[in-house]
Amino acid sequence: MNNPTDVVQKYFNAWNSLDAIGIVNTFINEGVYQDPNIRAIGNEIGGYAQSLWKAFPDLSLEIVSMGSTQTGVVAVEWLMTGINTGPFQSLPPSGKKISIAGADFIKISGDQIESVMGYFDTKSILEQLGLQVRIHPS
Repeated sequence: MNNPTDVVQKYFNAWNSLDAIGIVNTFINEGVYQDPNIRAIGNEIGGYAQSLWKAFPDLSLEIVSMGSTQTGVVAVEWLMTGINTGPFQSLPPSGKKISIAGADFIKISGDQIESVMGYFDTKSILEQLGLQVRIHPS
């Protein structure tokens, strides 16, 4: 069996290699990925990654720090960078670079990922793309 941090490194390597199948293969069947924008299961996870790569073809995730717990959860602090050269969330490309800090809590089951719970500031992404965020009551 792999060390849990080895499993997580393989997952991040797949992201940085733009390998959607590799990402999906790091998960158990019906594994779950969730962040402020989406909840995806199984192959949907690879589709989500591909949509980000269309918007940010040079997307890169740098692991800033990583630690494993006794309960099989790996906490990862990361920095995502990329230049917006494709459509993002129905918006035209801005040509601007983003640099977003975030954290993932990754539950490992054996040699695979059971779930990823990701956290980052969605407002910061929009602001870095040159958009104003306005909150309106429904």
